[in-house]
Amino acid sequence: MKSLYYEIKHCFNKVSIFALLLFLLVVFLHSIIYLSIQWRTILPDGTLVEGLSSHRAFSEASKELKGVLDDEYLQKLKKTYASSYEKKYLDIDKGFLGTGGLMKYINTNYLLNKPKSRFNATNGNEYMEIDFPYLENVDTFYAAYKETLVEVEVQAHEATGFRPYTDEEIKQIKDIVNNIQLPLRLDNTMWMSSTRNYLYLEYFIFTLVLCISFSSIFSRDGINPVSDIALASKQGKNKYICRRFIAGLVAAAIMYLIYFVFLSLIHGSVYGFSGWNASIQSKSNFYVFNMTAGKVFLLECLGGLIGTLAVTSIVLLVSIIIKRTKASLLVSAGLVYFLNNQLKGYSILRFTNPLFFKTDSMGTLISLFGRIVPYLVLIILLGILYISICFILVRLLGKRYRWLK
Repeated sequence: MKSLYYEIKHCFNKVSIFALLLFLLVVFLHSIIYLSIQWRTILPDGTLVEGLSSHRAFSEASKELKGVLDDEYLQKLKKTYASSYEKKYLDIDKGFLGTGGLMKYINTNYLLNKPKSRFNATNGNEYMEIDFPYLENVDTFYAAYKETLVEVEVQAHEATGFRPYTDEEIKQIKDIVNNIQLPLRLDNTMWMSSTRNYLYLEYFIFTLVLCISFSSIFSRDGINPVSDIALASKQGKNKYICRRFIAGLVAAAIMYLIYFVFLSLIHGSVYGFSGWNASIQSKSNFYVFNMTAGKVFLLECLGGLIGTLAVTSIVLLVSIIIKRTKASLLVSAGLVYFLNNQLKGYSILRFTNPLFFKTDSMGTLISLFGRIVPYLVLIILLGILYISICFILVRLLGKRYRWLK
């Protein structure tokens, strides 16, 4: 155990620490600068708040809409929105919500628009109206909403490139949708959505940090090179190689968690840490699961963690094959760049890409052996497969390490 701790400690050398700190600085600047430009919030009294403070103003105004979506809530919302300044403002500024505009009704009204908008929901004024026949009462809304969730899931599944669902699988989806706890609990979950969005944007850069940090772990010319003493005996060599591999994974997991927590703190401090116990449909209205927004947020974190471990395993495999830091770094970075390019488009293969594991596709359903399961199940299975294959290959190459130059 002490030996493993020693190896983990040495993974955090001056190169990896500098790369991580520089990356965190980029993350901070990226978040603060982008959140400070373009965005603006219209308040109920007609005040237009711009810049970084607009996000906090949005969160404060959204507190008025925290509640349970029952019939009393629905009728009150319809009445207050119809006479609100925000509605009048949207009639004047047609492109407000599509150009960085925010208002307190944005999450609730998008949710209520789902049976009408279906695939076409965007940050646009046209999806703020809540005067539809299915909104006559909350029961007709929930009936229309559940039907829409099933239809959208079936169509999205085929549009992604998967085979069409069978009748039995559609029945399973309906059962999952019917299991959603009603009435929905609504709250502002913007900090979680914003954290996830920035994770999606920055994850490729983070994987490059992994390449920089771990390309030298099995090299002969790195900061902490492979020890000839540890390679002296066959038994000691096997344990040593395995220990370094595990240490690399643990160190990568620590780096990812530092990044994720840091990113969450940035966006939580901007929007406020609200909405943890809200229904996930309050955050992402296409989810078919009966879960809270907080639990899904943690599962999205888990997806990114599994992707991190898979990418790190690939980097470690490259390191033991090449055994030269600079060459390993170039090859690893090239592989990561290739994987990132494969995310473009709508190929089914992107679901097997470890750089895709961190996305909001946690809400995606897949069919495994006739059973409908969340995409997270496939992520876990693929993560185990990636790590296991790389670990086996590293061990095999490690046995011949002394003779491979």
